Amino acid sequence: MLYMMTQFDCGLDPVSTITILQALRWAIPAWELDLKDTTIQHCFRKALHIEEVAEIEEREVIKQIEQGIQKMQLSNYIKEAMDINQFISPADEEVNDNLLELDEMILGQYTVDQQDEEDDDTAEPLPRIPPADALECLYKLRLYEEQQVDADKALLKTFMQYERAILKRKIESLRQGDIRQFFG
Repeated sequence: MLYMMTQFDCGLDPVSTITILQALRWAIPAWELDLKDTTIQHCFRKALHIEEVAEIEEREVIKQIEQGIQKMQLSNYIKEAMDINQFISPADEEVNDNLLELDEMILGQYTVDQQDEEDDDTAEPLPRIPPADALECLYKLRLYEEQQVDADKALLKTFMQYERAILKRKIESLRQGDIRQFFG
């Protein structure tokens, strides 16, 4: 939601500016931290028709989404918002349980069109982050966490372990290069 609002503030369309990397950076923590095991189990049961599962109402989450949409409407980012329940379960949605057709549809998503291949050639790769820059960012992040009243000790320990890993990589790469790179 924050990304969308930032993009709208810059006069950009978030749907056209989002990258796969950004989507993954949101999806992985959401999957790992925000999703309950019971939610996943209920989804699989319902999807596989293993047993009849009572309708799970996540009213609090839906209410938060609706409040965010209302804020975006008030800010004129959205003109006419779709009903959230209609968005989650559209009436005209066709469920296709044929495994062969599903396989074909999934594989079809991964076939490379000639035009897509040309677009990939023009995309710039992400710049390599030197170990010194990574360490500097890690130090700032660790300092931020240390300054918090309710600092997470486990997180600080993880930062320290990651610092060691970065330093180890830096030293390993220096074995193949000049010692002057270590201080640069």
